[in-house]
Amino acid sequence: EDSREQLALLFCALLCMMGTRIPRWLFLIGVIEPTSAQHYCWPCAARHGVIGKFTHASSDADKCYDFFFKYLNNVVPGVINTGNGFHAFEHAQLGTVREAWDVPPNILAAELNECGTLIGDAGLGIIGGMTPEDQSLVERGLRLPTGALHECPCAVMGRAHIINGTMADVFDWGAVESAWGQAYTKKVKSQVENSAQAARKAIDSEEAAYFSTGGVFGVHSVYCPYHASGPCKLRDVERGVARAWAGNFSQGYVPLMDNNMLFWVETLGPLLDALVRDGVDFYPMVWTAPASDSGPARDVYSVLVSPCGKQLVEVAALSCGTRPRVLFHEMSVPRAIFEHWNE
Repeated sequence: EDSREQLALLFCALLCMMGTRIPRWLFLIGVIEPTSAQHYCWPCAARHGVIGKFTHASSDADKCYDFFFKYLNNVVPGVINTGNGFHAFEHAQLGTVREAWDVPPNILAAELNECGTLIGDAGLGIIGGMTPEDQSLVERGLRLPTGALHECPCAVMGRAHIINGTMADVFDWGAVESAWGQAYTKKVKSQVENSAQAARKAIDSEEAAYFSTGGVFGVHSVYCPYHASGPCKLRDVERGVARAWAGNFSQGYVPLMDNNMLFWVETLGPLLDALVRDGVDFYPMVWTAPASDSGPARDVYSVLVSPCGKQLVEVAALSCGTRPRVLFHEMSVPRAIFEHWNE
């Protein structure tokens, strides 16, 4: 059967059964604006549908990707990760190739099929480098160069994922059988298992020990230079939006800083230390999360930072590390509500 259909079924099945995400090291708290992400699976969406990734258009997609690995891959106290989400290994037939690297202590890894990996390049049919015909298209501006990490024929990708986005049993096929029917559920289960088995043949043994298509949450930046987006160029839009936080967020809080993705960590200490060390602009906040079924009212610290372009990332924790509360902007409106929205 067509591999694209199998891949679609794999993602649909996994994401339908994810349910509520459970914290580990770095995880998604909430998404306020559904149009900014992708909502998977019908007819199970009402009960089991979740948001499985967050995607931004970015003229510097690889720069965003590098930011995530420099800072968000090091939010655990005492852990120092210097990798870029990839790992090179020797393939029996193809020689040195690259793969995603989900091996601890990493919190983030490249997407399994990111351009530049064996699986990503195989899916696009670009293993072995560019042909003379490909190079001619590049010279005429009709194709992008490929071969390096993140390089696709028509886009530059910066796609990562949180490795432990959930610890729930996403392979609970009984959760969807009543909606899908026994025969279709059995078919999808078989295809998911076969696809995972096939993927393991394209990665080395250490990655295979940690590789999972079930618990990840995608954090994607994508630059598609051949897609029309109205009269304004993406880079011009980015510059206009980013003016809202120019000068180290000196204008205070403005509506363009409203965000719809919040990550949760044990403490903000390591992240704030790194941002201050490198002179990265950020906006620190403290706010009260109202009481809910998940717990009592509590004070939460969070920080907004822009990895590139018009993107904003917000990271939150109950602990701000060693910094006093007076250094954080008091916010009258909660940045998130802690509820199991899809229960």
